[in-house]
Amino acid sequence: MMTAVDSDPNLQRLPTSKMHEHITRVVETEMVRRANGSCRVLDVGCGDGRLMDMLCDLPVEPHGLEVDDSAVQLPTFYDTTARYLSDLRPAVDWPSRLHLASTGEPWPFEDGAFDVVVSNQVGEHVKDMGFFMAECGRVLEPGGFGVHVFPLQTYTVEGHTGMPFGHRILSGDLRRAYYEQAARLGLSRLGPLRQGPGESSTDFARTRSDYITHETANHTWPEVVNAAAAAGMTPSYRYTSGVYLLKALGPSAPTVDWYYNTPHPILDAALFRILHRIASVTIVVEKDSEFDADINALWTLEPGH
Repeated sequence: MMTAVDSDPNLQRLPTSKMHEHITRVVETEMVRRANGSCRVLDVGCGDGRLMDMLCDLPVEPHGLEVDDSAVQLPTFYDTTARYLSDLRPAVDWPSRLHLASTGEPWPFEDGAFDVVVSNQVGEHVKDMGFFMAECGRVLEPGGFGVHVFPLQTYTVEGHTGMPFGHRILSGDLRRAYYEQAARLGLSRLGPLRQGPGESSTDFARTRSDYITHETANHTWPEVVNAAAAAGMTPSYRYTSGVYLLKALGPSAPTVDWYYNTPHPILDAALFRILHRIASVTIVVEKDSEFDADINALWTLEPGH
């Protein structure tokens, strides 16, 4: 497919990540497995649009959703993202495909509007995982699926501040003291929200601790499982190892294709026990038909035995 960026050297495509490639591969693999031809895909927390751009290489119709009341995105992101995607792929009416909602507000879509819902590094900012999964299940059509990549509470180094175990300290006073001491020891210059030049250790500790309190959330695997099940979806950590293989082996390695195309639940389970402590995991949720089995037929023993 020829895009504007291919024919106009002045247009610059933002660099994509291995995480974007990983999510795109998962969506493609699941589409093939389900024999889905063309799909409507919702990217929740679409940000600058890079994942939506990559998804356009599949036979999908991507849409994006962002919150309009969070410090995670700049106020100008909507116009910037629409302009960026329109420059790259002018045949698509991007302003009509980008949507806004406030935190805790129902997503602006009809029930069953999408075949696929994806998100990248969004779950760790979601305070109410039950609401998030409920909306994901609501906008998915029966048989649809979601792919969500984010770190669980059990990971070691908090990715925004670069502070080991900082997100696990629930007391604001203790977290600030820890961050301030770490800054004084020169350990505050690792994450994206690293200590800036001339910024005092006290200011670093206060502002980064407040960011953890108000802009991030820590979810455990059982919490995610329960939230997905309550929304009528079956969760798994299928494909969690994929992004690490992409980083280690590159996209052309045969091992990578084998991994995505071959089910291996035992390997996934073994590696998940390690990887959820290191960084992000991949959570696939599938919207099954409602559980309507005759409970009485499931019992093999008579009541009282």
